[in-house]
Amino acid sequence: MPTAPTPIAALPTPVPTTADPANFDTRADALLEAMPDMVTEMNSVADVTYDNAVEAAASAAEVAGQAAVAADAAGLVGRSTTTLTVGAGTKAVTLTSAKASLMTAGRQVVISLLSDPSIRMIGVIAASPAPTSTTASVTVTSGGVFGSGSYSSWQIMDANFFSPSATAAEVWEGTSEVAPMTPKALMDSMAPVTVSYASTLALDMDAGWYRRCSAVSASFTLGVFTNAKAGQPFVLDLVNSAGSVVLAVNAVWDFADGLLGVLNPDNGAKNKIAGIIDEVDGSGNVTRGTLHVIPGLA
Repeated sequence: MPTAPTPIAALPTPVPTTADPANFDTRADALLEAMPDMVTEMNSVADVTYDNAVEAAASAAEVAGQAAVAADAAGLVGRSTTTLTVGAGTKAVTLTSAKASLMTAGRQVVISLLSDPSIRMIGVIAASPAPTSTTASVTVTSGGVFGSGSYSSWQIMDANFFSPSATAAEVWEGTSEVAPMTPKALMDSMAPVTVSYASTLALDMDAGWYRRCSAVSASFTLGVFTNAKAGQPFVLDLVNSAGSVVLAVNAVWDFADGLLGVLNPDNGAKNKIAGIIDEVDGSGNVTRGTLHVIPGLA
């Protein structure tokens, strides 16, 4: 703890002045007699000030050391203002306040945009830099690219410590136990995803829960969905691009309330199928589900 200095005693007053020659000598003597004590007191204050400064410097060094330990523990390799284009290939990254202990060849790292960690590249440090260098060469593969664009404000983390927010695909897959769910991830997962027309529409639930087919050109069968999980809801928007469209369904599907699934067959009709997956097999294929068909207007 810092030490409070002892206050310096006030000098005798009133002070000597030529405006009062009758008292000048007496007051001057008193002032001069007080000077040695004042010097001693000032030296004492200086000693206390110096000791406090030394203690503060030691505390700052300790805090800096603890911060470095915490950064290492959190896997922070460093930050960079190098302009990098998001994509596969070799990235020469010049780091600021780099952690030499983490800049080792073969270490997998994540280069993420500071303002939006969903924009990131995952790669491997190709070679340990020289002891005096803070530039690392990171090899990024095509599978480790998320997002696009060029930026110059990056954070480089040990991949073992990096946990970005969930992507829409991770929400659909529902398998990650570490990716945090954010409002953006939730809304992204609810956005409609285009599906092409096929005579049998067998949706992959890992590719989206809200699907849209804007060119239903003929009658079709709603097939067995894959990569599904019991309890998953889904919505399928359908826009007819031809007339006389009729819906058939695989035997795994039942209609809610015993209703028959009848679409508006007219060209231009906008139909909707909503449902819930009740049961799946060990491979994620739907074995039972419930549908509700909502005929739309042309």
